[in-house]
Amino acid sequence: MSDGIWRSTFDRLFAGPTFGALIKYEGKLDTTTLREEIKRRLADLLSGAECDPYLSAKGKDDPKWWNDIRSQAETWRKNEFILGSGASGHGIWQITPKGRRSFEINRDDFIARGWLKPNSDWELTDLGQKSWKEIRMRLKNDDEEDFI
Repeated sequence: MSDGIWRSTFDRLFAGPTFGALIKYEGKLDTTTLREEIKRRLADLLSGAECDPYLSAKGKDDPKWWNDIRSQAETWRKNEFILGSGASGHGIWQITPKGRRSFEINRDDFIARGWLKPNSDWELTDLGQKSWKEIRMRLKNDDEEDFI
């Protein structure tokens, strides 16, 4: 992913709303505010089951979608798209310049595919919402194909 293109399914599902929220709020948010902002952005996409916790996961009270984002954040840190807590502060999420560039590359791609509304920070079109739901359903069925 050194070119910044999101290839993993979880990146394609969750990096946009996460990075878009961080950029909207000047690159940095506390965990509670970020979680609420992402929940608002994904409200039309999350089924009831998405809001249930993974019973075997750390953070057993957290909904599945948030656990998936937290898990993917480790990859984002390794790829230097967001800062680790040592650099940004405990409970603070901060996007890096590399993360911003990645967001812009993928945002342009999503717009070109008709999945994202132009001039939005990260608002999916009807086609984008349909694709998001289809991919998430495939993940639930243990089919982790990337959508490209």
